Amino acid sequence: MGRKTGGTGNPQLIKVFADTMSQTEDRGVEGSPEVDNVDLSKIMAAITKCQSTLTIKIDHVQSDITCLRHDIDKIRERTTEVERRLSEVEDVAQSGGNMVHTLQQQVKLLLAKVDDAENRNRRNNIRIMGLPERAEGSNPEIFAERLIQQCHDSVQLSSTFVVERAHRIPTKSPPPGAPPRPFIFKVLNYRDRDAILAAARRLISSLRAPGSPSIRISLRRCRG
Repeated sequence: MGRKTGGTGNPQLIKVFADTMSQTEDRGVEGSPEVDNVDLSKIMAAITKCQSTLTIKIDHVQSDITCLRHDIDKIRERTTEVERRLSEVEDVAQSGGNMVHTLQQQVKLLLAKVDDAENRNRRNNIRIMGLPERAEGSNPEIFAERLIQQCHDSVQLSSTFVVERAHRIPTKSPPPGAPPRPFIFKVLNYRDRDAILAAARRLISSLRAPGSPSIRISLRRCRG
């Protein structure tokens, strides 16, 4: 019995050895030169064929390895490109974050300026509470001027006293039985505003509406 090897071996080469041994035993000849020549030629032919087969298989393996290397190179190139683009995106995101922070600061500053401008624009506003609904008629500015001018003895108005605009807040009329909406008007000159407020305080913060002597109308500076 032959010793077992680590692999299966080549089937053709094993068959050649087996046939050669079988023919030698059948002839009962040992060490014959003719037999040795025949056996060696078969063995060499089998070895050559095995070499040819192995060469073909090795070529196939090398071709597969070459293809794998090519694919790996492509994957490496794509990975490098992805990393580069990701780095660019991170840079843009970082710069975008800085820009957003800057814009937030600018918006905050602009909102503060707008709020200040609105407050300055409202500084000459005066609000009258308790004025009956529709008492101002269709021209609230003229009504406000007359209402203040009727108290001319108590209010030291300038020669340029003008009511720029007047309106109710909110604009929607209240339901029946509800308290009257506040009446707001804006004077042109801040000195007239101060004079009206000072007179209102002297008169216990009240004026009388024309045609309604029993109605007390309080005045105060407002933001509306």
